[in-house]
Amino acid sequence: MMPLTSEEVPKHQHDVNLGGVQMVAGPRTKKPLQIVEPSPAWASTFVALAQQIRDALGDRALAVEHVGSTSVPGLPAKDVIDIDLVVADPGDEAAYVGCLEKAGFIFYFRDLSQGAYQHRFFGRDGPPCLGQLARLRARLPGGCAPLRLSGLAAH
Repeated sequence: MMPLTSEEVPKHQHDVNLGGVQMVAGPRTKKPLQIVEPSPAWASTFVALAQQIRDALGDRALAVEHVGSTSVPGLPAKDVIDIDLVVADPGDEAAYVGCLEKAGFIFYFRDLSQGAYQHRFFGRDGPPCLGQLARLRARLPGGCAPLRLSGLAAH
């Protein structure tokens, strides 16, 4: 199934009630995620993805942060880069969804269950042998701050 464009999203929302989660793209085949040894490539992969996001969105990307376990040097993790993207209004999908799709991100779902936070979730696939390369969460400034694991590296 091809991912939907931002123009098609309102016409193709899945009629599934998942407690405030609205599926946008159809179900995808998932490869099992495994914890792997730390990779020095995680940091450079994030830098490249962050630049692609900034190039796509310009000043609409208020912040692009590497979060989750791959952001901690030396920590074994799932081989998927987690990214937090801060936009002025995640509900204003016309301002950023199409640009992220053109940059290769797939809009998977919107989480409306967290009230004012209005998170949107995207994925980016890598080569078929690798499966998912990145997960991206679009959120409000100051809303539900990202999980910061950098302090764990010292312990």
